[in-house]
Amino acid sequence: MEPTHSPAPNFLPADPLAILAAASPAGRTTAVLQWLEALPADARLALGATGDAYAVLDDVVLPGVRMPSADLSGAKARRADLRRAVLDGADLRGADLGGARLGRAGLATADLGGAELAATDLTGADLSKANLAKALCEEATFARAKLRFADLRGAACEQAKFPRADLWGADLTGAECGRADFRRAVLTEATARGSDFRGADLRGADLTRTDLCGADLTRADLRGAHVVGADLRGANLQHARLDGLDLTAVALDGVRLSGARLDGTRLEWHQFGERLGEEVAGDTEGARGGYLALERVFIALGDSAAASWAYLRRRRMQKRLAWQFARLRWTQGRPWSGFKAATAAAGDQGIEWLCDYGESIGRVLLSLGVVFVAFAALYGVTESVVRVGPGPNGGEVRQVTTSPSDLAIFSLLALTTSGSPVVALQPRDQFVHFLTGIQALFGISLTGLLGFVVGNRIRR
Repeated sequence: MEPTHSPAPNFLPADPLAILAAASPAGRTTAVLQWLEALPADARLALGATGDAYAVLDDVVLPGVRMPSADLSGAKARRADLRRAVLDGADLRGADLGGARLGRAGLATADLGGAELAATDLTGADLSKANLAKALCEEATFARAKLRFADLRGAACEQAKFPRADLWGADLTGAECGRADFRRAVLTEATARGSDFRGADLRGADLTRTDLCGADLTRADLRGAHVVGADLRGANLQHARLDGLDLTAVALDGVRLSGARLDGTRLEWHQFGERLGEEVAGDTEGARGGYLALERVFIALGDSAAASWAYLRRRRMQKRLAWQFARLRWTQGRPWSGFKAATAAAGDQGIEWLCDYGESIGRVLLSLGVVFVAFAALYGVTESVVRVGPGPNGGEVRQVTTSPSDLAIFSLLALTTSGSPVVALQPRDQFVHFLTGIQALFGISLTGLLGFVVGNRIRR
């Protein structure tokens, strides 16, 4: 909606906008100074856009000028020199200040909604509680500027410079800050939900209690940042520099971490919930990379339980990738390649069931129990065990037995390969000898696996 304004006060000429449009930069400067001199103490300069007409202030030189609460909405002040100008509470909605110099200017509570600030120099300016919603601030300089509680929602700040700027409590929700410079900036308690900080430089920034939920921090550099109490739930930290950070007091549920640099970073595995953000989003390859990075961090920290969790998640992602690759090869008409990938995936699945990739003692013991019970039942169904006893005339009597205790003893002896079965219990025929050999092979394999898993757990 175009702003509407009351008629200009009588101290201004009949058509000030036309005068400014026709004047040279020096003429514009002179005109504005004359109008300000004639301005009553309780009045404000009203040069807001009317219809298609707007104030042309390009290249004016007005350092230190005082225009508090001025109406300059829609004005064109490109390359204007407004250093140390007092524009507190001014209406600059939709104004074009591209390339202007506003160093140390007073713009507290000013309305710059939708303003053009590309390449504008706002070094040391006071923008406290200013409205910069949807402003275009590409390559603008806000070094050491005061932006406390400023509204930057939806602002375009790509490659903008905010070194040492004070953005305490500022609202950057949905702002686009790709490759922006926030070195040592104060973003304490700021809100930046869903904002784009891809490639941003946040080294040494104060992000204490900053809300970065869902923000995109891909390839951002956060080395040396203060992040206590920050909210990074659902944030994208892929390929970000997080070296040496203490993230133990940071909310990380659903965060994406594949490719992130985590050398010397402090983390706790319960911070991530059940799964990384890549896994939730279906990015299996990214999830595998993220879990690998976490596994290395937890090993370096000596946290065996966390390392085990990351390792198990990584192996599950690896298995899932193998199944995906197998399906892809089948759809591409390459069945042999698909069969090999499916075989590898099935092998991974079997290992998971058997011992949870070498991490579960309980699963190996359960597997031994299953083999013991299954073969005992098989011997009973096939009547494979005979009980040998003395006959009435001193000979031997062989009688098939299906007694649960006899079958259990026979199966246990075959499983543990403790020697030939006791004299009283014998295999019925050669086929049963073959079955006991198979069971003994399972027993040897599972016992060796049990030793490996126990040793793995002891080592960790």
